[in-house]
Amino acid sequence: MRHSLTILPAFAVALMMGTVGLPINSARAADGCSEQLFRDFWAGWSHDMPKLMATLTDDVVYEDKTVPANLHGKKEVQDFAQAWFNAFPDMSFTLTSFIIDGNRGAMEWTSTGTHKGDMPGMPDSRRIHR
Repeated sequence: MRHSLTILPAFAVALMMGTVGLPINSARAADGCSEQLFRDFWAGWSHDMPKLMATLTDDVVYEDKTVPANLHGKKEVQDFAQAWFNAFPDMSFTLTSFIIDGNRGAMEWTSTGTHKGDMPGMPDSRRIHR
């Protein structure tokens, strides 16, 4: 079974707002999506790696349309998330709304963070403004 998580936001360095659709069959979503799964997913992206990893299966396929990235397996997602954590040390996400239907769901979120480290194709924003 293929597990998929697709991020569909527009990206801005200082403030991000977006949506994510979760056709998901994660280890935590065997009985379908839940509000707690969404909240844990975004709590994980707010620098809580264990919580983030707990929302994913070992064979996760994670697609991020903002960068873009197409990742396979927890290790690739973990490395990707760690790069974001390093580049945005104060990054945090807030779930603003969601809809759940069985094993599918969609959510809207906002994120804030200060771009303090290089990412592929995105140099540290402090260097851009010097």
